[in-house]
Amino acid sequence: MGPNLVDYLLYEPEDNGILWIKFNRPEGMNALVGTAEENGTVAKVGEYFTVTNWSGAPTVYPGETGQAIGRTFTVGDLRVCRVEYTAGYRADHWCDLGHVLYVLEGELDTKLRDGRKFKLLPGMSYQVSDDGDAPHRSSTQTGAKFFIVD
Repeated sequence: MGPNLVDYLLYEPEDNGILWIKFNRPEGMNALVGTAEENGTVAKVGEYFTVTNWSGAPTVYPGETGQAIGRTFTVGDLRVCRVEYTAGYRADHWCDLGHVLYVLEGELDTKLRDGRKFKLLPGMSYQVSDDGDAPHRSSTQTGAKFFIVD
């Protein structure tokens, strides 16, 4: 017995047990990845191709000093953020979320709770896991622009 099927989804099981479930809409094929078992769990939601207009109204978050100005795109459990820290910004919290961060402009100083410090310049990134041993907190003297994916 497999999963319950519905007309608006396309089902493509693989021999390895992965079941691709695609929305039956030609303008944007997105997929759920799970197992082909009756009670399989969905592991991830994603778009094969999505265009994002980052010029929309930003959300402004005050830091301990300065501001974080962010725009966010979310699909399923994937979140992509375009963020700008103003000069002199310092986060008002330690972050335990896992993400990939890629610096576009400026300098970003990241401190780990264990005392390690890192300076990221344009073209550099860091990757950190959820709730791991690396709670982190960022600041910048010059300002910085970057993307975060989590």
